[in-house]
Amino acid sequence: MLTKSPLTEEALKELAALGGTWTFNDFHFDGKKTDFVAYWVFKDNTVAEHLDSNVLRCVGIVAVDPTKSPKTIDINFVRGTEARIGMFQGIYELDGDTLKVCLGTEKGRPTEMASAEGSKNLLIVFKRKK
Repeated sequence: MLTKSPLTEEALKELAALGGTWTFNDFHFDGKKTDFVAYWVFKDNTVAEHLDSNVLRCVGIVAVDPTKSPKTIDINFVRGTEARIGMFQGIYELDGDTLKVCLGTEKGRPTEMASAEGSKNLLIVFKRKK
């Protein structure tokens, strides 16, 4: 079951701005561009990842801190069909209908919006679905 934790007013505003469906526009892992067709749906403080075929892949609880520089995002995937369950720490940039998220997969929270070879970082550029 997904639970909600208390969020700051700034975090609530940012989560509201993230609300909706975001399609993967660009996907890099460990410095390599990969073709991965999926989309995320943000609602309140949760995110659901769907594959292009509308198959639900995983669901997670989202925490953001828009007061930090860079802005931070933590996603705790709590259920899913793949081994992507667990906590992912990252940073993000929201600019209108473009969202960039960089998640650390092994070495903790990234410090820059990049997925260099050997970093094991995941960099996703999303476009808001209209």
